[in-house]
This record gives sequence, structure tokens and C-alpha cells, in this order.
Amino acid sequence: MIDLSGKTALVTGAASGIGYGMAKRLAECGANVALCDIESNVHNIANEISDVTSSKVKSAVVDVREAPQRFSLSLTMRSMNFLA
Repeated sequence: MIDLSGKTALVTGAASGIGYGMAKRLAECGANVALCDIESNVHNIANEISDVTSSKVKSAVVDVREAPQRFSLSLTMRSMNFLA
């Protein structure tokens, strides 16, 4: 397994499907992971992944197709010292 400790990943569409699988695998490899999705269950997914890994996992309900929401997401993650 690749070691991604100290790395941070932002995964869109993380509440299901490929996005969920990628978020979980990145966290298993040690990356801090920011999950976003238009579905509110993304928060439950973040808790689930956080419970089974030692990675820092955050979540946000965001529609990344909308520029103002992308900007807000970047500010939120920076304020949490999650993204540099």
C-alpha cells in the first residue's frame, strides 16, 4: 500500500460510487481527505471513514459545478487549516 501520510486530497462526489471508494482508499493510505458532495449523507460517510482510519476527514455539502460554492469550500477548508 502506498504511504500518503502528510498529503491532503479533495474528493468530489464522495457520498457514493467511485468518489466514495477513492476517499476511503486515500484515507486508508494515510492521506487527510476532504469529502464533498451534493448529498447531505457525505457527513455520515466522513464519520464512517474517520472511524476506521487514522486520517483527518472533513466533509461539506457542495455543488462543485457552482463557482460561489467552490470558493466558499476553499475558504472553509483553509479556515480549518485543512488545505494550504
